[in-house]
Amino acid sequence: MSVAALTLMAACGSDSGSVSQPEDEFLDKVEALCVTAERDADKLDLSGDGSDAIADYVEIITVAHDDIEDLDPPASLKKDFTNLVGDLDDQITQGKRLVSAIDGGDQAEIGDQIAALVELTTETDNAAKALGALQCRRIAPDVNLIGLGTDASIPDQTVPVDTTPDSTLDTTVDTTPATTLDTTAETTPDTTIDTVVSRFSTDLSAVDLAPEGYTWVTDFTQTNVDELYSTTVLGPLVTGYEAGQLVNDGGGTASIFVITLTTPWAEDSIGQWLFWERLDEGTEAVTPAGRTVMVMPGAFDNTDCLGFYEASYGIAVCTFAGEDGKPILDAYIATNPR
Repeated sequence: MSVAALTLMAACGSDSGSVSQPEDEFLDKVEALCVTAERDADKLDLSGDGSDAIADYVEIITVAHDDIEDLDPPASLKKDFTNLVGDLDDQITQGKRLVSAIDGGDQAEIGDQIAALVELTTETDNAAKALGALQCRRIAPDVNLIGLGTDASIPDQTVPVDTTPDSTLDTTVDTTPATTLDTTAETTPDTTIDTVVSRFSTDLSAVDLAPEGYTWVTDFTQTNVDELYSTTVLGPLVTGYEAGQLVNDGGGTASIFVITLTTPWAEDSIGQWLFWERLDEGTEAVTPAGRTVMVMPGAFDNTDCLGFYEASYGIAVCTFAGEDGKPILDAYIATNPR
């Protein structure tokens, strides 16, 4: 990744003679820009059949990149700051490549470019964590990337509708068996993208009971878990990832995420799971039932999360900020012992 221009910019800034601001103040500025970009990206609907939404995503990341790049980092953070800005720049370039692939209609190429974009967002996550700007992780609408542009990529290329009159088309159909058309269609199936990035969590409400006082939300949007399965240590161990949302009579909600592994937890797999659930910067606490959990206030915007793991499974609970998720975890486990 070329960061010569960024390095030069940082060097020029350091020659101005100005006193560097404290690290925490600088990171607050970076995170504020990231939160704005994340909120804008989350509003995008990428389930359509065109490239416009991805072009909008590129614009959102471009604005965030340019605003962040204009900041003057303290000397102690310059290296990690440069890496983050460089990764955002790579996301912009990759997003533009994806737009071109969708507009070009090459289904295999679309799948390749989506996979590359997902990989780059993971790199950006790691750079954000290294810098200490946790709100800059996952500035991408990951969930909606799946199936992106499927219809747009094969608009008229399998049946020559516009090149011949209707009567010719009838003759063509009569002389060409249906299996020929089917074979053509199978060369660009929707599963081309699915085989690249198509993993979602499964519905937790289909296998577990809601604790007393709660019911399952029936239209909960399942989580994109591509990045989870691509983690170096944890990914190969995952046998299932389930998600669901509980709601009580008072309107309180709690999202539950359950991971199951083929082996007991180890230090490196625990670390990757905590990072995935945004709990890696959290602190330990104890639930009313005596379970030790990792608690992370503000894990997501206006959302607090906690996680508990033992044996070969882990459970994360996320609630609105300020709502205690520890009793909910206890009630869920008591209702669904493992």
